[in-house]
Amino acid sequence: MQQGKRFSVRQVLLAVALPVAAAALLAWMALRDARRAAAQEDWADLKVERKVLPDDRNFRVALEEALELLPPAASVTDWGNVTRRAGLGEWDAPAAASVLELSAAARARVKAALAACQGYAGRGERPEAFGYATPGFQALGASHRLAFEEALRTGDVATAYGLSLEMLQGLALLLDAPNDTRDLGCALVWTGHALSACEKLLHHPACQDGWLAEMDLWLPRQEAVTRAGVLALKGDFWHTLASLADGSAMDRCFCAGVVPSSPPLYLLRKNYRPRQTRRLVAEGYRSFVAALDAGRVDEAFFSSAFEDVSGLSALVSFVRPNAGGRYLAEYLFIVPRVIHVSGVKQAENGAACLRALVACERYRRKRGTYPEALDALVPEFLAAVPRDTYGGEPLHYSREREIVWAVGTNARDDGGSTLKADGKDGGYRIGSYRAAVDMVFPVSSDRYEAARESLRQREAARQAKSKRSAWK
Repeated sequence: MQQGKRFSVRQVLLAVALPVAAAALLAWMALRDARRAAAQEDWADLKVERKVLPDDRNFRVALEEALELLPPAASVTDWGNVTRRAGLGEWDAPAAASVLELSAAARARVKAALAACQGYAGRGERPEAFGYATPGFQALGASHRLAFEEALRTGDVATAYGLSLEMLQGLALLLDAPNDTRDLGCALVWTGHALSACEKLLHHPACQDGWLAEMDLWLPRQEAVTRAGVLALKGDFWHTLASLADGSAMDRCFCAGVVPSSPPLYLLRKNYRPRQTRRLVAEGYRSFVAALDAGRVDEAFFSSAFEDVSGLSALVSFVRPNAGGRYLAEYLFIVPRVIHVSGVKQAENGAACLRALVACERYRRKRGTYPEALDALVPEFLAAVPRDTYGGEPLHYSREREIVWAVGTNARDDGGSTLKADGKDGGYRIGSYRAAVDMVFPVSSDRYEAARESLRQREAARQAKSKRSAWK
């Protein structure tokens, strides 16, 4: 009887292992492809569709030409300081005359461009990519505000009104077309100048009823500011991915020594997973976009996730998977989270509060008194009561105290407090965004002038203290 062929142990193992290995390889390849596809799909929601709009291209070209008309020595800091002092009533005649003379041609070019773009601003459509994040652009915004202050100082209120409208119309265009957070930063600087000019004109005794109606028409809507922030953050996400790919982001972070607790940098560089880091960055930017889209944001959102650890806990932290990528991601998140999300929220609330102030003043001029509540302004003077984008509730108002306020970054209503977190007086939001726990705006002109005088006194005390420190 013929016996069957016997197989060796090696042959049996090979017969079993090869199919298993092949199946495992195919499964790994399928999982890899699925992860790549998932990563691409996850990033699709951070892409921005662009539209080519002739009007906007004209405005872009005009801005570029206007910036070329500025002198190379145009200093953002110097021009900004001159403008800030002028807003407080401290007119530095030689410095102001120099700024206005050097920027006259550039301002005229922007004015002509705005006239050619009527009907475009505020549509919310995106043009092809271009950037205007240059020091000259911020200097241009300061020069517009300074020209406004000069017109008020000389009693030419009509010219001041025209300049305030130019700033609002230019702001509408800028909010339609930011490419990244650098562009957004310039737009927010322009927002501050425009809103401050409108607030000052609102309380001027020569301000006409028709001007208030036109101002209300051009004041930026909260949703327009939100949309600008979302577009800018999405654009910044792709810049961040590019900096991760070429290594510049890691060099900036680790070579600058910004990582807390002085970790061994070579451990972080070695413990770095590019793909996991890209996912962390995408998740972070999604959270920033969600914070802008949401009706409120918690105070904890603005805190950093950097760990302050030492000793054995530091070593454990540094050897965890992708420790370098996690620290790098947190470094990259500092500016968009703390500066730009917060800046957009403040601009949203600032525009909302100013719209409420304009509506209250129009109500007073028609009825002889301020409204009992903001609800009384609807629908004649407001389509709806604006909402506070930090706390999520409607704006707060007190007729007795003659103030309108929104909550600050603590997302908590502190009753219209002008105190800072350390208990010091932060003042009203006159001309700039202060650090008071609430964003408080005076409604009546008397309270506005009193707030301006208080601000001038604090500024004088600050300058005196600075001079004393310089002599020591």
